[in-house]
Amino acid sequence: MNYSLGDTDNLLKALKQNDQEAFKFIYLSYYDVLCTYVLNFISNQDEGEDIVQDVLINLWEKRRDLEIHTSLKAYLFRATHNKFLDVYRAKKRKDSILETIRLNTLQTIANDDETFPFSENQIDALKNAIDELPEKCKKFLC
Repeated sequence: MNYSLGDTDNLLKALKQNDQEAFKFIYLSYYDVLCTYVLNFISNQDEGEDIVQDVLINLWEKRRDLEIHTSLKAYLFRATHNKFLDVYRAKKRKDSILETIRLNTLQTIANDDETFPFSENQIDALKNAIDELPEKCKKFLC
């Protein structure tokens, strides 16, 4: 069947009836524009694509119970924005927890010099080595 963005009622009806071609049409029609949209909020293209993919997968998984009271386009843009906010909040929480752990560890080390086995030169050398690593490796370590 040929689908059109102008006829979203039939497109959504087909989607609810498990029509994979309807989903493929939605995916191909909106994927790029949603990725461009989410990149207004997030600088990492891979994370942006993950967000859009999650939104579209969620659309497929919840297709039978889907109730859209606006246009499909507005629904997808709102869902993408909401998913970005969820990811942003989770990242912020995680960063906050990691920073608290880091500060507590540093405080413990500062209060007990005898238990800290590394010299300041060794720590500086380690920091310099970490700075020279690729970004993905730094994210893993820090």
